[in-house]
Amino acid sequence: MKEQIQLPYQTPWFTAYHWKAAAGIVAKTNPTSDNWFFNECIQLMCNDRFLRGETRSIGVIAENSHVWTMPFLQKAGILNQFAKYSLHENIRAMLEGGFYINFTGVDDYYIEGKGSSHKQHINHDGILLGLNQTKKTYSLVAYKADGQLGLLEISQESFSQAFHSEYVNYQGELLGIKGLDDFEIVFDPDKVYHGIKRYIESDSTSCRTEKNLIYGIVVLNMLKKYIEMVKEKQLNINDLDVRDILTVSQHKKCMLARLQRLSQAVRLDSSLIEKYDKHVVIMAESVRMLILKYNLTHQPELLTRLINAVDHFYENEKSILGQVVRCLE
Repeated sequence: MKEQIQLPYQTPWFTAYHWKAAAGIVAKTNPTSDNWFFNECIQLMCNDRFLRGETRSIGVIAENSHVWTMPFLQKAGILNQFAKYSLHENIRAMLEGGFYINFTGVDDYYIEGKGSSHKQHINHDGILLGLNQTKKTYSLVAYKADGQLGLLEISQESFSQAFHSEYVNYQGELLGIKGLDDFEIVFDPDKVYHGIKRYIESDSTSCRTEKNLIYGIVVLNMLKKYIEMVKEKQLNINDLDVRDILTVSQHKKCMLARLQRLSQAVRLDSSLIEKYDKHVVIMAESVRMLILKYNLTHQPELLTRLINAVDHFYENEKSILGQVVRCLE
């Protein structure tokens, strides 16, 4: 048995949620996985339950970025209620087999270096990707105390405490995820064209998925509405959910890379890519920083600036991607 295991780690496209990051981290072990994100993760999606005060967030995600949507990933899980009898043995066996472990149902209170460490008991998740038997540690990827996603090294004992905590009661699972060998993903310009077209037309058509999620560029209008409701005190929340704007910002960076890849396959005006970078990607990141500032200061005037900024980059993205679509027709 190996005394030390460290599976590769590259920052994935989408990181707002651990379960999204887990899929993306393992996807990165496939050298063609970017083509999956370019072909299949074009639509933004969100819910509208916040309009009725049922949620405190609009829950923005990118389509097909979950582990269960990726056919090039092998999945094998063990429910915590069974894994509890031989926790460390199960973890070691999965890591030795090359499986990353997206754990769920683990109490953050005991995880050293995480944001809730010794502050509050939270049923949460993360990604195990290594161990050191000499030091009796695990390495994992999770959101740290500084708010950044990254590598942590924790004692195996602290993970055991978190796993066996009475506050989680063995509700989750250890989901092993591994890339399938020799699975090539081919970039599909036609699929990208139709996906972008569907994305920008979502505000003028029926834009609901089968699971009743809203999809497309109209999600940016939902983000604007969310901020407006906070401004008008129609939503009783102190902080804006940064996961929403982080996903939006990362979606713009992925879209930029998608356009760059598209320009290698078909004729595309390079100035459109430059405009997208300047007027959409940079603007989305500016909005993210503004939201972080609002959450720190709660200055009401920042909400007005945010509403205008979201509206501005929505108009820019619709215009630029509309030109892209017309170039490809």
